Amino acid sequence: MSPGDHGTTYGGNPFVTAAAFKVLELFEKRKIVDHVKEMGEYLAKELNSLSERYDIITGQRGVGLIRGLEFSVPVAPIVSQALLEQKLVLISAGTNVIRFVPPLVIEKEHVDEMVEKLEAVLKGQL
Repeated sequence: MSPGDHGTTYGGNPFVTAAAFKVLELFEKRKIVDHVKEMGEYLAKELNSLSERYDIITGQRGVGLIRGLEFSVPVAPIVSQALLEQKLVLISAGTNVIRFVPPLVIEKEHVDEMVEKLEAVLKGQL
């Protein structure tokens, strides 16, 4: 490759470099990585607790705050209308997995609210 063969409007310029540096600086200052680890463990614990109460939940997978809750039934009816009525937006990953990808700054009370709403829907579906 020679100069001019490949380019991007925002890639590698001083503005983008400064923005990326600021994001990393804020991550360090706010201890985002530690927070994500803590909240990921809490989310996993709460989803495990939920799976112990409902036989249609067959497993859980993921790392940190990126989680998938596996079901023995299709999840489209759960995520498409029922959760939206609860004002909770989750998406499916395939036909039988609900995907959780919350913001990195989520707090325990938000996880609790999310699990409550999901459980309300599950109760209504069974």
